[in-house]
Amino acid sequence: MPRKKDENWLTGQEASCILTENSGHPVSANYVRILAKNGAIRSRARDGRTKEYHEGDVRAYRVEPKYKKDRQREESVA
Repeated sequence: MPRKKDENWLTGQEASCILTENSGHPVSANYVRILAKNGAIRSRARDGRTKEYHEGDVRAYRVEPKYKKDRQREESVA
């Protein structure tokens, strides 16, 4: 299946780095897989073992802090 020119796909590690930067706290590659499994971001199979994640979806998504104290800390900094 040929790629469309306006679509870019990322590895799990690349997606993790972008989400970490955009969200202001660490986001693991494993969490990226969970987001894709739950339909929050699009993914596709690259080969039998590896997935790729849609760059536009990744850049648009923000991961909220897990714990209330982390959320309060982020709000006080902003």
